[in-house]
Amino acid sequence: MLRQYLMILRTLWFGGVWITAYLVRPLLEQRGFFPHHGVEIVHAVMGMGVALASVMLLLMVMKGILSIRQLPTQLIIVMGLLSLSYFAFMPWWRLQMVIVHMVAILALVSVFIAPSSVIRRET
Repeated sequence: MLRQYLMILRTLWFGGVWITAYLVRPLLEQRGFFPHHGVEIVHAVMGMGVALASVMLLLMVMKGILSIRQLPTQLIIVMGLLSLSYFAFMPWWRLQMVIVHMVAILALVSVFIAPSSVIRRET
């Protein structure tokens, strides 16, 4: 049951980042609304990424299945930290967009590495 919840959270997070970075931002930029009005959407998605990474890691810790040695767990931690560091570059929206693209690429790598499972138990 936990695996399904983690996959849903992962899908929400990764899908939100990809839609924002490669669909919403270009459309808003084309219409002239980005960065002045459209950056709030990116802020919301990156904030959601921080929250979802925290929830995912908290669930893993509560169930005792968090393993730092697993690459999918390491990617979740790195992406969560990148999402958190996004807010350190508040005045520089171009650097923020670089971080958004880094998170999107890591999300793609994470999907290719662990397509059907978020966590694996070492046996």
